[in-house]
Amino acid sequence: MHIRLLTLKVKPEYVDSFKKISSDALASAGRMAGVLHFDMFQKQENPREFVIFEAYMHEQARNEYLASDQFLRWRAQTSFMFSEALESAPYHGVFLDGKACN
Repeated sequence: MHIRLLTLKVKPEYVDSFKKISSDALASAGRMAGVLHFDMFQKQENPREFVIFEAYMHEQARNEYLASDQFLRWRAQTSFMFSEALESAPYHGVFLDGKACN
């Protein structure tokens, strides 16, 4: 499994537009082969901050998503909305007994 967490900071005037565009994009991405899960969270204390959770069967599924029309359209529609550079970090799942979930 390939997991990524993205942290995004949106300019105040674009928060509502960003949420709408991202909601539509994440819904369509969730139907792509190899995509296991997409979720977006908005920080309570600062509604300009978002986290996107992505889970894929494998890294190639993520690469295919990044090359997809859905992602490229989302990026074109939102790239100017960010107040800071997007942060993206890979993670791996861990069971409670400490064994990695691959």
